[in-house]
Amino acid sequence: TWQPERRPKMSEPRRRGGMGMWVGHVGTHEGLRPVKDTARQAKLIEGLREIVDEYDGFLLDQFGVIHDGVVPLPHALSTLQELLGREKKIMILSNSSRRSTPTCHRLRQLGFPVQDFIGAMTAGEHAYRTIRNQRLKMKLGSNCLWLGRQNAEAAYSSYLDGVSLNFVASADEAEFILLQGTDNIGNGSERVQTLSYDYEACGDVKNELHDLLAAAARCRLPMHCLNPDRVAVKPNGMLHFMQGSLAAHYQRYLDAELGDDGKDLISLYGKPTKAAFEYCLAEFKKSGIPRERVVMIGDSLEHDIMGAANGGIDSVLVAATGIHKFSVMTTSNIVYAWSATIASVLSVGLGMISLKRSSNPFGLAVIYLAGTCIALASGSLLGMPKEDDPVSPLARHIDTHKLRQLCRKFRAHPNYVLKQFKW
Repeated sequence: TWQPERRPKMSEPRRRGGMGMWVGHVGTHEGLRPVKDTARQAKLIEGLREIVDEYDGFLLDQFGVIHDGVVPLPHALSTLQELLGREKKIMILSNSSRRSTPTCHRLRQLGFPVQDFIGAMTAGEHAYRTIRNQRLKMKLGSNCLWLGRQNAEAAYSSYLDGVSLNFVASADEAEFILLQGTDNIGNGSERVQTLSYDYEACGDVKNELHDLLAAAARCRLPMHCLNPDRVAVKPNGMLHFMQGSLAAHYQRYLDAELGDDGKDLISLYGKPTKAAFEYCLAEFKKSGIPRERVVMIGDSLEHDIMGAANGGIDSVLVAATGIHKFSVMTTSNIVYAWSATIASVLSVGLGMISLKRSSNPFGLAVIYLAGTCIALASGSLLGMPKEDDPVSPLARHIDTHKLRQLCRKFRAHPNYVLKQFKW
């Protein structure tokens, strides 16, 4: 049984965590409500075939679940065909900063049968609708400081449809910040500035980015974060820092500058907000599927699993291909036991060669001791999963103890845990 801890009130600062945790006040998750603490026993399953009869609607995350940003993940396409063949309804719910239409277009390019899905909802779509409504009601100014990606204006051009904005290059000119990427400052303006370092690789705020956030906090600028994810999985399997981590940094600047007055200046969209899930559940309802027959499948405890609880639906955590793979997947004991055995044999061989060449027993004892240490060290190191570990997470097994600890840390508890999205 996975025993959850008490969930803090939304007005309380959350305690410090790792890359995936907010520090201090988080900002505004529209419609977010605390999840009721209940003891839950999560069931480990081999594939969706074990639970397919329990649900009619499948709400899917993208990255780390069905694709890696470049190609579909193993078994993803065949699993989708199995679900569609049983007349199950599928919808995408992603924290991508793109709007829904470009997202569907990209999925179609990757070979996914988007035409058979009932739709897609993204954090970018959620943000677009909210900002457009605020502009129409004159609740949001027009001077926008756009933090974006390099050479990506075409992909996000639809985001500006029907929203009259004036793009500026500095915090002093702006009325709000649009956080869509972490490459450029002032996208759309005449003075676009490219960061002097790769924020996605290190996650540190320095140089021009530090100056910007400090100035923005002094100006009390609201920030609209189009993707609340802190980290994401690159196609090469490594983790990199996302817009949500920069929003968390900005929150610390606001706390230092404004105290409690700055806790509501950041707006986050998509998962885990209740509003994003309610939109999807309304689409399932149009197909005659009630929320108790809908399940969320994702790789993030904080966004997918917590969001499912906010939406009142069941959830499945995909462990080996998403952002938690280096936290909960452990190399098989057989792998590092064999590596330790090989190191031991080599050390014994070295000792035997030395015995033939030298009759000094003290030197031989030192060699044997060194060999034993090498064997123990190799076994320990190979048993610890790292980002640069050559052993694929799919070759590991789920460490249930680590998984329980991570669930307690995020206060998010799935109904099922699946190694990868497969039938």
